[in-house]
Amino acid sequence: VRMSLLLDKLNSPLSDQEKGELALNLVSAGRFAEAGELYGRSKNGQLLLNGDFSGPSGDNPFYWFLSESYEYGAAKSSGGLSIFARGERGGQVARQLLILPVGRYRLDSVAGGGPVPRDATPYWQVSCAKGGAISGNIEVALTGPNARSTGTFDVPTGCSAQWLILYTRPIVRPPGYEAQISRVAISRIG
Repeated sequence: VRMSLLLDKLNSPLSDQEKGELALNLVSAGRFAEAGELYGRSKNGQLLLNGDFSGPSGDNPFYWFLSESYEYGAAKSSGGLSIFARGERGGQVARQLLILPVGRYRLDSVAGGGPVPRDATPYWQVSCAKGGAISGNIEVALTGPNARSTGTFDVPTGCSAQWLILYTRPIVRPPGYEAQISRVAISRIG
């Protein structure tokens, strides 16, 4: 990390791909603060990047990583993030690494789609990156074209980095569903 910051000062920075690979290696080693420093996450004041899903995705753990299988998945679209579930397995469809200080937070999202059986509603989960302790689960309302969902979570002491993950649940009644999440935001409330 120090070498990358020095190279930046000398106007010979790492490429985005090199920086992304370094960040992923740091995250894999549990060195979240250093990965955050590499991207200036502790200084820029943003709690969440690209809450409208318009920015880049991929190798940088602070951008959205999207996954897809036959039974569930996510993809960027002009209106935000398109998700689907159509099988007997649910899973992680989108995630982003956060560096939030200890405190209480509110997560708000806007989505549309469905209809979705109550037991198959997708949800956001915030968990500690080290150890995996869950800080909160927030259901995604799919009751209309611009349904709003709100929930709170706490970041405890010793949880220096967190994963924000969007999950789909298994859906056993065909044909499944498709939905669009247009926005997600996190704000500190205490």
